[in-house]
Amino acid sequence: MVYNSPSLGGFLFSAKTAYTKTVLTDKKHFRRCIPNKMGKIKNLETVKSLKEKVARAKSIVFADYRGLSAGNANDLRAKLKGENSEMLVIKNTLLKVALEEEKIKTDDIKKDLEGPTMAVFSFEDPIASIKTIFEFAKKLELPKIKSALIEGVYADSARVEVIKNIPSKEVLLSQVVGNLKSPLSGFVGVLGGVHRKFVYAMDAIAKKKATN
Repeated sequence: MVYNSPSLGGFLFSAKTAYTKTVLTDKKHFRRCIPNKMGKIKNLETVKSLKEKVARAKSIVFADYRGLSAGNANDLRAKLKGENSEMLVIKNTLLKVALEEEKIKTDDIKKDLEGPTMAVFSFEDPIASIKTIFEFAKKLELPKIKSALIEGVYADSARVEVIKNIPSKEVLLSQVVGNLKSPLSGFVGVLGGVHRKFVYAMDAIAKKKATN
């Protein structure tokens, strides 16, 4: 005998509805989880790449690039690439993690890692990228250097302003070679000028390091 029960039909309908809601909820959860997991994986890969750059870099310049057009940014990137430097626009949080994992103190840098930040990693000449950025910024007044890490030592914008006057390796070498045939007094004068700039800049950095 078949027994038709309204309550049984209602039960089956409720069960089907509950199952459908569960499936839909699981699908939505799945869709949410996949991007989150992919984002975390991407962040881990970015930090790993940044750590490698931090470890290799002779200097790292932090700058505010707001107002810099995409075209101008590409021009600057190309100039920096020509001197074995790399310009990146990255999240401050990821950059901070990479620096800390490479055992670099970030207390001084914290205030510089706020707002849009452009980081320039120099893998050969620690001063060259600083000179290039200042030269590029003469017309546009952009980007604005916040600070720099030079051989792991922090230098604020004022100290970076002084350091930019130190001749690059190529210029220093050409000055020395070019003056080898000059009278001794002239040759000594060139070396003396370079030495004064270098000592002044390094003394400023040393004093800052001593207070840490």
